[in-house]
Amino acid sequence: MSPDAYERAIQRIDAEFDIPQYDVSGLIRLIRANDGRLPADKYERFGYLPDAVLQRIEAIVREVFGIGIDG
Repeated sequence: MSPDAYERAIQRIDAEFDIPQYDVSGLIRLIRANDGRLPADKYERFGYLPDAVLQRIEAIVREVFGIGIDG
């Protein structure tokens, strides 16, 4: 995982949401490892976050790491 991309993802998520750093880190790692989506069995862990927030975080991770982008 590129440290620069990881830091960019953290910065973008932090700019939009007030989420504990531990959870942001976990979300990035889980989403990146699962082709840009939070695994269904991990939703309970982040159940305090609305679906719209999780979807936005997934989008940020996909954008930053280029997941699903042909080129």
